[in-house]
Amino acid sequence: MKIFCISEDEDISLGLRLSGIEYAILKEENEILDKIDELIKNKEYGIIILTDKIYKMIYDKVEELEKKINIPLFIKIPEIGDEKNE
Repeated sequence: MKIFCISEDEDISLGLRLSGIEYAILKEENEILDKIDELIKNKEYGIIILTDKIYKMIYDKVEELEKKINIPLFIKIPEIGDEKNE
C-alpha cells in the first residue's frame, strides 16, 4: 500500500519525499480533485496526505468520499509554522 501527499508547499513535500512518500505540489482546486480521482482509481494508494490548506479547499469532496469509500484514508497535516494547529 502506497502513500501520496498533495501539498501546495515545497518544504512539506520535500520532507515527505525523503521518507519515500510520493507527492504532487498543486494549487488549483480542479488539479487537486483530478489527482485525488486518479489516486482512488489506482487502488495502490491507501493513504492520501493533504496539507491543511488543501484540505480546507476541498473539504466537501473529502467528506463525500469518506462516506462512500474506506480506502484511501485521508490524513490532514498542519502547515509549517501554523501556530493555530500546534
